[in-house]
Amino acid sequence: MLDNAHELLRVLHRRRVERGSIDFDLPQGNVILDTDGVTVGVRPTDRTVAHRLIEEFMIAANEAVSAELASHEMPALHRIHDPPSRDDLFELREILKGLGIELSGDLDNLHPGALQKVLGQVVGRPEEPFVSTLVLRSLRQALYAPEARGHYALAARYYTHFTSPIRRYPDLLVHRQLKALVAGRDPNDDPTRLDERVTAIGERSSFTERRAERAERIVLQWKLVRLLADRAGDTFEGRITGIQPFGIFVVLTEYYVDGLVPIRTLGDDFYVYDEARHTLTGKDHGRVFRLGDAVRVVLSDVDQRRRSLNLKIEGLDEPPARPRRRRSRSPGERTRRRGRR
Repeated sequence: MLDNAHELLRVLHRRRVERGSIDFDLPQGNVILDTDGVTVGVRPTDRTVAHRLIEEFMIAANEAVSAELASHEMPALHRIHDPPSRDDLFELREILKGLGIELSGDLDNLHPGALQKVLGQVVGRPEEPFVSTLVLRSLRQALYAPEARGHYALAARYYTHFTSPIRRYPDLLVHRQLKALVAGRDPNDDPTRLDERVTAIGERSSFTERRAERAERIVLQWKLVRLLADRAGDTFEGRITGIQPFGIFVVLTEYYVDGLVPIRTLGDDFYVYDEARHTLTGKDHGRVFRLGDAVRVVLSDVDQRRRSLNLKIEGLDEPPARPRRRRSRSPGERTRRRGRR
């Protein structure tokens, strides 16, 4: 049975790839806790054949259920993912161009297969995780809605969430509608008037999903920052994930956590920010920091309250601190201060 399931996995995955489905393989870290709940390490997430088998079968089930409910015009929540905006795709193309990666196609009507080809260009390369994250950020958020508008990233005409009714309310709702369909209930004969409430339910479910994901990110960042609290002065491998006028964001490769290199710590030159190219360029020596560049950084400070890491580029000395200038007071202000004494 497992051999047959493995072969079916290959068939299903090949069909998805042929229609243009995007297969993200983002690196993630599992936080390792001791018996007291204290973070003691990070372990990279493995994506084995078993994981892929379950994923493909779940996707196939979700598509089949969505199509079945839609064909009977049953009120339900579908998982929709609209195409990305032209502006987001244009920005992505410009960033990829700087990395030597081509994104071809009409940005007003870009087939997901074009993004699939982008990911195919970096398979096995050091920048693969970074490019995968860039592509993911260019996409819209998936939502729950009563209309089966399709799922862009999966290149699927119909899609819903069906496989986790014990942890997601939209899946539970879909299960209830399937049971009603099996029982032969007329969708127009619904005493609960779900058709009138399903839009609001979808909006609420989308909101709570985003809130839960944000809470998860905050807790994970907090755990990782606490893990590194005693590592100030240590050097880490990293990759640039963001560039702003105030500094450089770097993800630590081993710990899957971001930190900031403040621009004031780049003491070897005066750096100019290029918003269009997402670069910082040294005015005198011409050194350029780009998105995706591999860097070695030193952990200079850990702020547990703000869940943040301050980093420095290895080998770059900070500029000397400017002496604080004493502000001169007007004669009237000096008179008032003497009067207060």
